[in-house]
Amino acid sequence: MNSVSFQAPPASTPIAVVAEDEALLRALISAVLEQEGFNAVAFGTSDEALSYLEKSALEVSVVVSNVRMPGRLNGIDLAHIVARRWPFLPILLMSGYVGLEVQLPKDCPFLRKPWTIDQLASAVQEIRR
Repeated sequence: MNSVSFQAPPASTPIAVVAEDEALLRALISAVLEQEGFNAVAFGTSDEALSYLEKSALEVSVVVSNVRMPGRLNGIDLAHIVARRWPFLPILLMSGYVGLEVQLPKDCPFLRKPWTIDQLASAVQEIRR
């Protein structure tokens, strides 16, 4: 008699959506998130990130966005849409501009630029808890 062993399927890699208009910074954020165990899906505008979320939000674990972005939506607009449509989905906003925190959705963490790699990694891990 052959014994059949059950092996659980591998856990899927969590997806992080990155919205950052500066290409080098977008690449760095993506690399840090991938080092933290995410599959980073990166976009140069909040509009593109929202289009992705409209199709795949249930598969996404976290959204990381810059505040000042080209296009129709900025990062704060994106955060408000995410908070309203997908309240289970954590979003981290970042900017080098001061005074923006008052415009953020409730419980939306803010990371001031320039940040360190450790600060970014810690902030993302903290909002996933």
